[in-house]
Amino acid sequence: MKIYTKTGDSGTTGLIGGARELKSSCTFHAIGDLDEANGVLGVCIASITRSYDDGSDMGAITTILNFAQNHLFEIGSELASPASGSLKYNLLPAGAEKELETSIDQLNEVLPPLANFILPGGSNIASQLHLARTVVRRAERSIIALDQVSPVSANIKAYMNRLSDWLFMAARYANLVEGEPEVTWGAPIQE
Repeated sequence: MKIYTKTGDSGTTGLIGGARELKSSCTFHAIGDLDEANGVLGVCIASITRSYDDGSDMGAITTILNFAQNHLFEIGSELASPASGSLKYNLLPAGAEKELETSIDQLNEVLPPLANFILPGGSNIASQLHLARTVVRRAERSIIALDQVSPVSANIKAYMNRLSDWLFMAARYANLVEGEPEVTWGAPIQE
């Protein structure tokens, strides 16, 4: 299989089912932002597995990140197969956000209560998880923009919202595991 087809040289690309859209469309902004989010999750997984060979302490985080990568790919496939096309995929399992909610609740039990706004930072892994959260939020905004012109399932919107919440908690947990203090807004700057 050739990796290049030259069919996109004119600025369009194909959807599942054969229709073509401009690469600058809301659909492809959302799909592209999902792809970027998935890439950032991959960086997080690589950092964790390099730092924690046996998966101790961060194994549950890596497991959810792996699930999330698959779910983001499923969401992209759904967005690339519009209802108006000849094929329509509904791949994201209904209630997929529930696994994130369960994990958020478990992380919340071991984390200190929030007393301040948290700035992205701390350990290298926590910082990467915070970055992933911001990229996921952008993907969510692109999906909401797409929803204004082509309906997106409530399942997808709920999942994206919950994933960014989970990444915030995972970043806090990474700082706890690594013994790094959280970076709080308004804290005195250390020199």
